Amino acid sequence: PPAAALVLPVCLLWELPAAKAYIRAVSHHNSSMQFTDLPAIFGYPLPREGLVGLLVEAWPANACLPLKAPPSNSSVFIALVRRFNCSFDLKVFHAQQAGFLGVIVHNVGSDELLNMVWEDDQLRRHIT
Repeated sequence: PPAAALVLPVCLLWELPAAKAYIRAVSHHNSSMQFTDLPAIFGYPLPREGLVGLLVEAWPANACLPLKAPPSNSSVFIALVRRFNCSFDLKVFHAQQAGFLGVIVHNVGSDELLNMVWEDDQLRRHIT
């Protein structure tokens, strides 16, 4: 899958939510896009300086089943996951199990922003 460099001064995969989130994606063609988003209500905060990594489209795209692992090298990989079909915590758990350092869940057919919340407290405790 295509990858893009990504700067994320937010909280994605771990414990305390950040107050504000900014996503800037830069493609191989040196073009960039910015996206409005909200941070997860669960997971650890990202470093103050943000997180730079390679954005990889998740497979399966909705992450409701275990994901295909990112390439095995020393890069930081962030999973791009479709919203819907299962809970946010299950999506994040599957991304973590596959080896992704962060997750971006994107809407399908809507621009509505929602906070990512957990449904299963036991599953949330396994997200590190």
